Amino acid sequence: MSDVKSALDKALERAEKLGKATPEELAEWTHRPGGERLAARFLKGEQVDLKAEGSKFPPSAQRMVLQAMEGVLLANIDVPRTPGVKATALRAIEGIRALKTDRKRLEPLLAGIVNTLQHYETAGLQQRQQAYEQLRQEFQAQVPAAQAQAAQARSGKRGQQGSQPIEVEALPEFAAAWQQVQAQFDAQYEKVLRDQKEAVRRLH
Repeated sequence: MSDVKSALDKALERAEKLGKATPEELAEWTHRPGGERLAARFLKGEQVDLKAEGSKFPPSAQRMVLQAMEGVLLANIDVPRTPGVKATALRAIEGIRALKTDRKRLEPLLAGIVNTLQHYETAGLQQRQQAYEQLRQEFQAQVPAAQAQAAQARSGKRGQQGSQPIEVEALPEFAAAWQQVQAQFDAQYEKVLRDQKEAVRRLH
């Protein structure tokens, strides 16, 4: 019974908030999801004229709808860890270009975002490969000592190394360390993209 009462209370609270909502809040609740759905359809590759579709909403809601579309598009510009992520990011850039009017200031910002994505895949890839190899070598240098200690513990004979060589890349510790290194590396690009996207967001 308490669960039913709780659900009823929540419904009444929502209704109360709805009754107290300003016209702007009501418009946001009503129309923002429509803008987000349009952006999602665009990202999926559908032929959607974002600006034209946005103009079909009531005049009082159009600015909000455009902001909703822009928010979805910017959120999908991310570090291109996979080809699919990059393809989505480039599609989102197309959508942003269709929405914004200040093209003179917009184009250099979008070019900067594309450069960041490309840098991650070129110079960034080389840096990640170098970091991976360095980490592998560090683990490889630690393995003989660990093997010797394990063999000594089993046999009681100092220095015996009769165990099979260990593939360091298969070690859970190596995987965890590499995941941490890669996260730190990606975070640098994420910050750059975050700043670039914020600059885009401020344009008309």
